[in-house]
Amino acid sequence: MLQTVLTVLPIVTAGLYLLGLTYHQGFLEGFGIEETLFPLSVDRTLFQGFVAFLMLGAKPFAYSLIAAMAIFFTAILAAVISSNQRIRNWGHSLAIKLRPPSTAKPLSEDASKWVDKSGTLAIYLIVAFLIYLGLLVVALAATKSGKEQASRFIESFSKNNEGIVTLHFPNGATPVTGKPIFCGSSHCAYWLGTEAVLYNNASVV
Repeated sequence: MLQTVLTVLPIVTAGLYLLGLTYHQGFLEGFGIEETLFPLSVDRTLFQGFVAFLMLGAKPFAYSLIAAMAIFFTAILAAVISSNQRIRNWGHSLAIKLRPPSTAKPLSEDASKWVDKSGTLAIYLIVAFLIYLGLLVVALAATKSGKEQASRFIESFSKNNEGIVTLHFPNGATPVTGKPIFCGSSHCAYWLGTEAVLYNNASVV
């Protein structure tokens, strides 16, 4: 049990991190904003990955749920394959059966060890490929979910005034009305109705 948990945990953590990061990228990309302008810390990225699908609508929720299930089942499969002696024995038996008939004779001890290692390596390669596919599904699903969330954000701007603020500038420039998208330590992004604009926090009062 402990071995299974230790095998699954790193894969799930990597999946959550990828889910949070790609969702963040997709969301900002929906506004035409470069995600490097608003980097997330590791803990916040993991948290974003955990709660991203909980705050979405039905369709994006389905994408994220599929992604989360892909992470979970891929991790379980990796744990089972890596710890199951029967599967390793099956790989060994398959390697023996695939030998040409002309060489079908008892293997030496060294050759038998080589076959065992080859079969184990093949299993690990298959598991690695499955993990890669699972994480790819996560990335695609989370990016799509982020972009759809950005689209709903833009639609809500024209339908109601919730969250809309008026920005005033100390230099006497004309005030601007917009809705905050994302804020960093030094600047914030606002949606103004037709485009996203970044303002330095020090330039807004």
